[in-house]
Amino acid sequence: MTKSDMLCAIAHDWNSLTEVLCSLSDGEKLEPNLVGKWSVKDLMAHLSSWESVCLDRIGRVRRDEEIVMIPDAEVHVWNARFQEQQRNVKFDIVQGEFESVHARLVYEIETLPDELWERIDDWIADNTYQHYREHLEKLTAALAQRGMSIHTKAHK
Repeated sequence: MTKSDMLCAIAHDWNSLTEVLCSLSDGEKLEPNLVGKWSVKDLMAHLSSWESVCLDRIGRVRRDEEIVMIPDAEVHVWNARFQEQQRNVKFDIVQGEFESVHARLVYEIETLPDELWERIDDWIADNTYQHYREHLEKLTAALAQRGMSIHTKAHK
């Protein structure tokens, strides 16, 4: 996928996700076990944690350093670590990080030289728009199961 196409996919799916998130009340965002074992706050922290991993990897690519990939078998360990790190962080801090980390990641992708793009496009997709889609599907299913309505342009 070209960098331009990737940025379009990221923007589209980010907007779809954030539109649903914005439709929720503060109380709904903090409700425990809404999405599996996670609250929406936990989900936001999870997504921004993986985007932070992407930022680290992009920095390594720019410096021509080795990128150590996380084996699939260890992803759950990383997820648990991320959740534990964010457990007692206030929602407004998590939300600020969610927005700022995403903005930094988009900027880093936009400014990455094309010759470096092919080294990272697969794992950028995995940790951005594909990741947003995965969790948006789970979130909307959980909301529907609880009879919570989604008031967005995409879901009217």
